[in-house]
Parts: sequence; structure tokens; C-alpha cells
Amino acid sequence: MNTQPGIPSPGIQLPAQIHSNEVSPTEQRSPYKALSLSSPSPGRHPPTPLTAPSPLQILRRNLMARTSPESPRFVSPQTKFSKLPESRPFRHQHHASASLAPMAPRRDEFRNAPMSAPGPRDRRSLTPNARFAATPSIPGSPALSAHSTISQTKPLLFFAIAKNSAQEVERLLQDGEVKPNDKAGPEDLPALAFTLANEQLSDKTQIVKSLLSHGADPSSVLHRTTGSGQFDDADLALTTRIEQGMNPAIRYYLNRKQMTIPALQAELLEKHNFGGLTRAGFSIIGQDAALEELIRVVAGHCRRQALNPLVVVFSGGPGCGKSLLASKIGPLLHVPYFTVNMTNLRNEAALFNYISMTTKVGQPQVLTPHSSAFIPLIRIQIPLMDFLRNNQGQRCVVVLEEIEKAADKTVWHSLLMPWELGKATVISPTTNEQIDIDTSQVIWIATSNSGDDATLKFFAERSRPSERGESALVRLAHNPRPREDNFTRKDYLQLMQAVRKRLGELLGSSMISRVSSVLPFLPFTEDEVYALASESLSAMRAEQKGDQNYQDVDWEELLQQAVGEYIPGEGARSVHRAVQRAFDEIAEW
Repeated sequence: MNTQPGIPSPGIQLPAQIHSNEVSPTEQRSPYKALSLSSPSPGRHPPTPLTAPSPLQILRRNLMARTSPESPRFVSPQTKFSKLPESRPFRHQHHASASLAPMAPRRDEFRNAPMSAPGPRDRRSLTPNARFAATPSIPGSPALSAHSTISQTKPLLFFAIAKNSAQEVERLLQDGEVKPNDKAGPEDLPALAFTLANEQLSDKTQIVKSLLSHGADPSSVLHRTTGSGQFDDADLALTTRIEQGMNPAIRYYLNRKQMTIPALQAELLEKHNFGGLTRAGFSIIGQDAALEELIRVVAGHCRRQALNPLVVVFSGGPGCGKSLLASKIGPLLHVPYFTVNMTNLRNEAALFNYISMTTKVGQPQVLTPHSSAFIPLIRIQIPLMDFLRNNQGQRCVVVLEEIEKAADKTVWHSLLMPWELGKATVISPTTNEQIDIDTSQVIWIATSNSGDDATLKFFAERSRPSERGESALVRLAHNPRPREDNFTRKDYLQLMQAVRKRLGELLGSSMISRVSSVLPFLPFTEDEVYALASESLSAMRAEQKGDQNYQDVDWEELLQQAVGEYIPGEGARSVHRAVQRAFDEIAEW
């Protein structure tokens, strides 16, 4: 039986023909033998050739073979039973066609039956847990592996993956309808392996990131290497497809060091609804030290049960991920967020009257807390003052982009009271009345390009003796940062103090003293630059319309060229620009 491209599991192996509907309890069963679809069974007409099935069709066929209770023909060899009844009542409506469900289909009819992707009504039959929970196990059903975590709603996850819908995968995982380590098919194939082995998916990176961020086990695919172990032909083909499905960005996320969060911190985060921050590592590339310290800062804030707001400054050069991570905090915590571009503010009252114009097209300026998969229910244009009033006493996020670039430095004065006391007093521009707003639950996140010089100096001083001084600074200014395996938290704390001192000189002691923590963002290493280029290329290929032929394109060479054009002073933007230019040159317009 041929294996179709993009399908991570081999075809269904059916047991040998059973000539009698009754089985003696003492009858010794002969070993099951897989039927060949290329040669007809004795006494039967040869099957009609099938067209190449889609991933949805193959998945549906596998699920039918696994769950069908109507015929002993679908019983796995491992299942032990003494007697099968001659007839069995119809338990529940299967998602297959009605002609297949009530009676056991003949083998050739099952092979040749036309298949189509289930519609919305059919898929809903897989959703309710109560339907399956109330159904007792049926004698003769396939035995499940002891190591398999089987969820009755799991087919929804594999349907979403096969549809190449990263948004639907995220929604299912976020709503808890499926588990990231769910398995499907006769081989109990994990969702990660199913995704990577499917050659028909245009963008696997986002799906893999969603699975990993919700707890998928990377070892389910990392242990599969063609250079070790014994593989049969089918397993070797599957392993090869999995390896070919890994681009450098996916390999980076699969091998990324997991954040070590002490049990007490994890308990505090979950208790105070900050658990979503633990998924932030799959929102950006690099910045492991900043992410781990952010978790500690938030956990400490929860432990103290502080009444004053949480204020954090992300400091680093352009394009190092500050704004990207800041924009993810609100969605990760399921709370509303608001973005302020500080460069547009020219007086003290301008901050609270600011109407955000930096939100990307299609993304909300105000995100409702309980919207499914972060899809906004409303999109409105309101000033920051109204945003804070609508969410006073409740957790929300305010992002202050490039805080050091405010046109009028008196703008910072309007932040002193909200940052220290958790209260803001503003004057309504329409009624001229004084309004008091409770901002104690606001999470303030400011980004700043200042302090990058202190970071470069810090790493220059850590260089080898032959590279100290100006030569080390020049090297860091033109090349990726060398990877340091001995960079510890103690080193990062020293860098935090150096950058905080630098920001204090710029913003003033009255401002910096009210900041809970200053988190420096580090320049990228060469491995991180390579992953950035790969993720950028993956996104561009997914957005490309039409049937472009890329068979002769050397993607590895394209990525190497983009990495060579990395400019530390521009960060990820220089990589995206290089990838975009190279991709435009090969794309067929």
C-alpha cells in the first residue's frame, strides 16, 4: 500500500477475512495478515483505484478504523475477547456517511467509498464530552496503548492542523477542547509529529509554536533521528518526513531551553492569573534571561500582594523584541491592553487624552478579556483616560512605546502618581471636571532604546583579553553576539543595574525609582539570527498567493545570505528586510 505525501501515518492494515460471524471461545486465531489493496481478495471484484486522498480524508479513515464498533474486521490483533455477538445495536451516529454507519461495510466497499471532509454539523458530533462519557466500552473495540493519552475531542485538533489553520489550533488549545499531546490514528501519532510530517501544510511554524506553548512534548519528535535505532520502512519514511518538516525556526523552538520556574512561583502565578506569562517564550526569539526575570518580578509582586501597580521597562536596541513582547502580554494574560506612542506627546495632559494609532490593522485597541482565541468582540477608538476608567480596579495592560522620546519631558510627570499610588487624577476635556481613576491593577510596560550602549559595554568587557576595549565594541556593533554558555543570572543582574543607572540619568531619579524592574534585552546570537530569518521566510511563503514553483530554490542559501546582512543596530528588522528582498527576487509575480 502506497503512502500518500503529507500523511504522517501509513495506511490502515485490515485483518484477514473472517468467514464466519460466530467465533468459538476456544478457537485459536491465526495471525492477522495485512491485505494488499493492489490485488483483490478471492471471489471479489478488483477494487476501483482511489484518487490521492487529502490529509482530512486519511485522518477520517484512520479514526473510523479505530473507533468503528460494528464489525470484528476492525479489531486490533492485541484485542482479546471470547465471543462476539451476531448483531450489535447501533450505538451512536458516526461522523461518516449514513450508509456506512448502521451496518458493517464490506471491505471493498469501505476501500472504495467516496470520502469528503466532514462539514460543521458532522464535526460538532465529535465535540460534546458527555456523548462519549455516557457510552460504555464496546466489546471488540481496539485496545488503547497504556502510554497513550486519548481524548474523545482530539480529532478536532487534527482536523484543524490538516486544514492548516493555526488560529483554529490556538483556539482549541486555549479553550481546553483538546490537549497539545493528543494522539490519533492507529499508531497514536502525536500532534507535533502529525504537523511536521504533513507535507501539504504551507506554514507549520505557527502551529508548532502553539502546540509547544501549551505544553506539547518536543521529545515526541526530537527522539526520531535517522542516524540511530532500527526502523522499518514505514517508520523510516515517517521519520524522514518529520526531519524534512523542521525548518531552522522550528528546530530552535523545539530545542529551546525550558524556563525553570520554582513550584512556589508557579503556584503564585496560577493563583493570581499570571500563568499565561509562562508561554511568552514562544512569542519571541531570544531574550531568555529577560523572560525568566520577568517571571520572577511578577511572582514577587504577587507574593507581596502589593497595592501599587507593576511597572516594568524593557530596554535594548532597536529590533530586539521589546515591542513584540510588550504587545503579547495582554493577550497572554487575557486582559485588555492599550498602546501609547510616547513620541507623539507634547504636553502633560496629552497622555490621558491619547488615542492609540499604533495598533496593527485587524488587531484590537481594546481586547475583551473573555474573547475566544484573542478575537476582539469590539474595536473602538477611545482615549487612554476612558480606557482606564472602563477598566479601573481590574487588571489591564498599558504599553508606553519609546518612553524616553517624549517631545515634552513634563509628560513623565503625569505618570508619577499612577506608578506610585495606583491613582490618576485627570481633567475631562469635555466637562472640565476632575476625575479620579483607580490604576492599582494596571500593568505598565515601557520600552526604551536607551541603555543599549551600557549593554554593549558590558559584553565588551566580558570578551577575551585580546578583544577588550574598542575592538570588542566594534565587533559587537557589526556581528551577532557570541554565544556564552557561562552567562548566569548573576551576570544578568549586574547588567540590570548598569542599564537602570543609565536610564536613571536620562529619565531622572523620580521616574526610575518608581519602576519595579528594568529588563535589558540582549543582542541576538548567530543561532537566533538564523531562526529569525527562517521564521520570517516561513511567514512570507505562507502569505504567498498562487501556485509558485519553488523546486529549484536553495532556501538554505537564501537564509545564509540574510544572516550575513544582519545589522545589530537594526536588530530583527535588518533580517526581515534581507529575507523580503531575496524572496521578492525569486517569487513569480
